[in-house]
Amino acid sequence: MIRGNLRHYSSQELAWRQHILRWKSQGFVFQQGIKPGETLLNFTSDTGWEGVIDLQAWFAGILPESAKMSGSCWSAQQLEELFINSSNPLEGLPEELEYHQLASKGLTSRSNITDSMYSCQFQHARVWFYGIPENLAAPGYSTGGMAVGHLPVEIQFEVGHSIISISLLKRVSVGDVLLVNKTQNFIFSGGNIIGKFSHNEDGFMFDTEDDYTEIDFDDYENDAEAEPQKLMPRDKISVKLGFVLQQNRIAIDELESLYQGMVLPCDPDAEKNITITANGVAIARGEVVWIEDRLGVEVKELYQEPGDDSR
Repeated sequence: MIRGNLRHYSSQELAWRQHILRWKSQGFVFQQGIKPGETLLNFTSDTGWEGVIDLQAWFAGILPESAKMSGSCWSAQQLEELFINSSNPLEGLPEELEYHQLASKGLTSRSNITDSMYSCQFQHARVWFYGIPENLAAPGYSTGGMAVGHLPVEIQFEVGHSIISISLLKRVSVGDVLLVNKTQNFIFSGGNIIGKFSHNEDGFMFDTEDDYTEIDFDDYENDAEAEPQKLMPRDKISVKLGFVLQQNRIAIDELESLYQGMVLPCDPDAEKNITITANGVAIARGEVVWIEDRLGVEVKELYQEPGDDSR
């Protein structure tokens, strides 16, 4: 199977790799294959990560003058005790590796440091990292990365919808009027409602007077609720008809401008060229009409193929 040829990461391994990339972008130099010295201490932090440090190099970093005598005056055990009992033996770590206390796991051998282990030079010494930190969650997205403002999105301005059965939909012909059972000015993108809109002779704009959080999505999605049946006849299955006043393909940056109050030009003949959709697929074109006091759409053209919107 193809799975056997792919690299495999646990969620912890992936989080570790993502954090290292993030830390590198912040100026930390994480490397592999760096050889350590001789006096090595294995330690753990109270925040879930484990490392190895060269005690001689660490001591030289904090007390360079005293370090000149360390070989004759300071034993490895004394350096270990000094490191563990210092109030803040390691400084300048990434925020995610901050700690309150370190604990010794004893002196270790150079043979336990493999080329695959990541290490980083911090303020006083280099630390080699053992395994994957236990409590390290995957980082959020960085502020940099891919530019997406130019990417296009499709938005639809829908003036309402209705629910009908398949059997009734099959009988719809040119000249018929489809009543709009629920009139609401919704803006759709990718099948999701992103807000409400208002429009005038100048164009479309987001309706900032309506609170987006108060849109009744459940009601919108569940207009046709019926008692469950063992097997519903196909012709009785409900279809949601949407009545789209206008559809535009715009850049994400332009969509952001709409949020800020920009007006999107409206086709002056938009109300005469309503796109009728069935479960999101364009099936016909129509014109907005009034039947007494109810809004309707008169069918002007039926598309022969699903989604064949010639506009």
